[in-house]
Amino acid sequence: MTIDDPRLPLLGDALREAAAADLARTDETRSGPIRSADGRSRRRIRPSTRIGTRTVVALVAVVLAVPAAAIATGVLSSDQKVAASIPQGTYAFSGIEPTCTTLREGQEYECVLDRPPNGEVPPGSGSFVIRPGQWDGVVEGTVDDTHHVNGGCRSQNAEGTRWLCYLGEESVKHQILASSALGQYLPSPAGP
Repeated sequence: MTIDDPRLPLLGDALREAAAADLARTDETRSGPIRSADGRSRRRIRPSTRIGTRTVVALVAVVLAVPAAAIATGVLSSDQKVAASIPQGTYAFSGIEPTCTTLREGQEYECVLDRPPNGEVPPGSGSFVIRPGQWDGVVEGTVDDTHHVNGGCRSQNAEGTRWLCYLGEESVKHQILASSALGQYLPSPAGP
């Protein structure tokens, strides 16, 4: 799993700073108290600008908990997951490699196919065939890796190579799916 979160470099910097502070504190402890010019020992005063270890641990917990909770609830969906859900949704996209870009995280994606859909349907399915050049405005469902309908896409050109895809209720809002279709089990076009 890959998480592209712009806060991660900041988290790394905070961890490095906290580790350096801990190491410096350990070195101070090992060397003993500092003696002033008059021979009395005095304590070093910790600079107020340094982030404490507890603060860093709390920040780490928050930064990691938010994306983890989003992933666990299925709200956070990567471009790759959306791209993978397109060919699983319909037989016409079998063997096609989509590339998706996030427009609104977890809701809306712009996807480009490496070639036009084949327009084929499984033998005996009774479905209609979409001919080349007739894809503009066509809607197709998308299916997650557990074979459940998770959203849908609408073609943005006649060739069927550019699509706007929506997840969950956004696909219902954009009239791609009926709300009853969300979450329905749908085996992969290539089989379960």
